[in-house]
Amino acid sequence: MTCKEQEFKLRVVGGLDFYEVSSAFIKGLEDHETYEACYWAFVLLQSGYYKHIWKRLAIYASQLESNQIIEISALRNCFDLNTTAKDRKTEAGFCYICRAINGLCDTKNTTINLTNSIIEKYCKGDWRDTFPSQFAKNRV
Repeated sequence: MTCKEQEFKLRVVGGLDFYEVSSAFIKGLEDHETYEACYWAFVLLQSGYYKHIWKRLAIYASQLESNQIIEISALRNCFDLNTTAKDRKTEAGFCYICRAINGLCDTKNTTINLTNSIIEKYCKGDWRDTFPSQFAKNRV
C-alpha cells in the first residue's frame, strides 16, 4: 500500500474500517438483528456519518413491499429539524435512528431501552472488543 492509498482510507472511531462497519450495519439490518444494526449505526453516528446511515435506511426501506419508506423519511425529517450539529451524536439524535431501525426490523424492543443499552456499552468501551468483520465476512 502506498502513502497515497493510506491517506484516503475511511476510518471510524477506534480506527475501524468504515466499509466493514457499514457492512456490519447493513447486515444487521437485513438479518433483522436490531441490536447489532443499532450498535454499528451508533459507531457510524459517532464518526459523523449520519447521512450515510439515513441513506442506507432509505435504500433498505424502499426495497420492502410496505410503506416503511414514508416512516423513514418522516424520522429523517424529525432528525434534521430537532437536532443541531452539536447534539446529532447524542442520545437526542440517535433515538430517531434507533426508532427507524426498530421499525424496519419489526421488533418489539422499546427505543428508549435499546438506545440506553447501546450508549452504555459504547461508553464503557466494549465496542472496541467487537470487530465488525465477524458480521461483514458472512455477507453475501
